[in-house]
Parts: sequence; C-alpha cells; structure tokens
Amino acid sequence: MNKTGKQALFNRAITEAALEILGADEMRGLIPAEEQVRSKDLQMMSPIALIAQLGNEFCIRYHRNTAQGLLLRIGEAAFTILRQHIPELQVLGNLENRLQPLSVRFSANTQIFANILTQYSGIPVSSVKISREKYCLKFSDDAVESVDDLHNHFFIGLLRAYGVWMDSRKDYFLSIIAGENDQETDRVCFTIAEFE
Repeated sequence: MNKTGKQALFNRAITEAALEILGADEMRGLIPAEEQVRSKDLQMMSPIALIAQLGNEFCIRYHRNTAQGLLLRIGEAAFTILRQHIPELQVLGNLENRLQPLSVRFSANTQIFANILTQYSGIPVSSVKISREKYCLKFSDDAVESVDDLHNHFFIGLLRAYGVWMDSRKDYFLSIIAGENDQETDRVCFTIAEFE
C-alpha cells in the first residue's frame, strides 16, 4: 500500500469511528456524506487536518471539554478499525508478544506502534520511554505546530486502546506532558498501573 492509501485508511478509520461514536444525525455537516467519504478530497486531507477539523467543529457545536472527550472516544474506536486493517499492528497482538514480560512487551512494541502511526498517519511520531511503566508518543514539531492541541486527545484514545489491547489486566493512566517551551511539542503518555 502506498503512502496515499495508508493515509486514506487512517482517515477512513477516523471517520468511521466518529460515525460510530456520534451517529449519523450528529455527523451531518462534520464531514462529507457517506458517498463522499471515499472522495479524493478526504483521502488527500492529512489526518492531523481531519482531526483538527473535527475538534474545531466539536468545540463550536458543544464545548471544548466535550470535544476533548469525543476525540478520545474516537481515537479508541479508530484503533479497533486500524487493528483490523493493518497487518503490522495485528502482529503486535499475537500470542508470542503477549507472553513476553511487561517491560519487554511495551518497550519494543510501543516503538513499533509509533512507527506504524508514522507510516499511516503521515505524522512523524516517536516513542519515548520515561520509565519501566511510563511511555509517551512525541509528534514532530512541524506536523502539529499549526493546529490546536485537541489532536492530543485523539492520540490519547489511540494509546489507551493500544495499552488495553496489549494487556487488559492492567490499568492505564493517561496524560499530556506539555512541551517545555514553545519550540517543543506536547507528549501523549500512558502509565501502566497494577489493578489493586
């Protein structure tokens, strides 16, 4: 699959997830009608622009906090769709990977997940290991500098769904670590916690 096809798949996952979360009535006006979803305009739109468009529209229609929650839920639902269509992502969930110790499983697989996101979203993403239990995704400054920070909530949803898929016995605390200065982008992080 070429780069355009991969981004089209990522955009389709976003739109299908939004439709699943909001329903057809609420989706009217947010993105093109179903017959236009496969149009060249939507396929050529960058995923970050699509996420920003949805986030801005949610802010106008509802409220910023609601927009953040909706994008988180859309990210979770989009992960399931992406998992079904991306063979490299399916490999991360195989039995051999799931039987590895927690520290090995998340350390290696989170970097692979970041590489898959880079390929399919067109946004350069890197994995940053903060500690044995804490992992972050960092986005390229150039890719996200012109958009609001609402995209972080979409990626938190993706990251949460990824964590639960990798090990549903654990609990995950999600956070956004703000860039230290205007030159550095935010990081989307999850911390693995034991159930008590």
